[in-house]
Amino acid sequence: MSKERPRERNLLRAQLDRVIAIQNSAYDCARSSIQIALKPAALDRDLRRLDERLGRQLPDEVRTLFSWHDGCSVFLVPGVLYRGSEWSIETFESISNIRLPALSNADGTGQPGTLLPLFDMDRVLLTVALPPEPAGETPLFYLDFEMDQLTMIARSVGAYVLRLLRALEAGNFEVTHHGLRWAHDPTEISPEMTPFG
Repeated sequence: MSKERPRERNLLRAQLDRVIAIQNSAYDCARSSIQIALKPAALDRDLRRLDERLGRQLPDEVRTLFSWHDGCSVFLVPGVLYRGSEWSIETFESISNIRLPALSNADGTGQPGTLLPLFDMDRVLLTVALPPEPAGETPLFYLDFEMDQLTMIARSVGAYVLRLLRALEAGNFEVTHHGLRWAHDPTEISPEMTPFG
């Protein structure tokens, strides 16, 4: 493992912590009873069990995400649920034999083979490709079976989290009775988009 890996893991965790802190602070300021409660981190034995079920090692960024916190109680950010590793593996098993749509914004990137869902967007999945080797960046894909769309939205999980963090830091949201709502969607997902990062 390179010397940069621990630094990158710590940076991703710090960015995720900041994403949660900004939102919880906004809820507090609005005197809302909503708070994002994080589940405990996945333990090493849990991650090894996931590796066994997948038949390969989890990508480093996914391992970092699950070992940061293994899910949260409400939306991670507006419209995006982070249910944790058990949901990810169960959803993976339910979609693993379904034909994937063609990648809409290939940009020299080949069609991903095996996708692991990480986030849930109301029947639309944000997934990562499971590469043969776990090291390196993990591209994030928007997968919508209903619309037959597969689009790479970020070159890494970290790039996606950073995009969300910048939108939150810029105050690009409002607090409602039902939770936070983006004033302007920071991801603007479209089939021909250029992936973040």
